[in-house]
Amino acid sequence: MIKTDKGIYGVDTIAKTIWMIAGTNSPMILSDLKVRKFLLENISLSEREFETVIGIRNVKTHYNREKGDVMFTFYDNTYGFEEKAWNLCWNENQSSFTTFYSWIPSSSENIDT
Repeated sequence: MIKTDKGIYGVDTIAKTIWMIAGTNSPMILSDLKVRKFLLENISLSEREFETVIGIRNVKTHYNREKGDVMFTFYDNTYGFEEKAWNLCWNENQSSFTTFYSWIPSSSENIDT
């Protein structure tokens, strides 16, 4: 989860959705049909997993205030030699998913939070 000026964002790996809470409103599901289908096919974390393994099997969320980008980075390195990792970007200014990145940061930090 990550907090920005516009709300709190998070990923539900069980329901395979990306959500946002703004103010006192109920959570809003951001993952539209296209993104939802991708999440259903690519999130392999399950409700039985109680611990994340940083850099091996987890979800990391980053925020860039200057651009209004909220990044959701998914790592799953449990497929033997094949690493399954990807990055989705939600832009707060456009209120939509703007980019799918095939690169994965080796390290990251929130910018201007």
